[in-house]
Amino acid sequence: INSKVPNVVAQRTSQVRVLDPEVVPSVDEAVQMYLHAGGTITPESTFGVDPLANYDNLIRRREQLFSQNIGSSINIFNNVISGDGTLMETAILFFLNTTVNISPLGLAV
Repeated sequence: INSKVPNVVAQRTSQVRVLDPEVVPSVDEAVQMYLHAGGTITPESTFGVDPLANYDNLIRRREQLFSQNIGSSINIFNNVISGDGTLMETAILFFLNTTVNISPLGLAV
């Protein structure tokens, strides 16, 4: 069992409690609090380029293949929170391999 999965942590520490929404800061407030406490935040940036970005038909094909072979994101989420997580790894690899296989750019792995 992965000790970093929130449900596992909750079971082991019994420290997770329902919070009153009024005590939870907004995103902007939380960022300011974190920065004020000496934290640093890296601005958002893009990571890589989707080789199918200009090919709507191939993006749809990739999504169709992903759905047929992996299922929905809910399946992946449930697998991760159960403490397993192997479906997430399988999903990432399937997505990458499918992108390479259907890319018109002749990508090499």
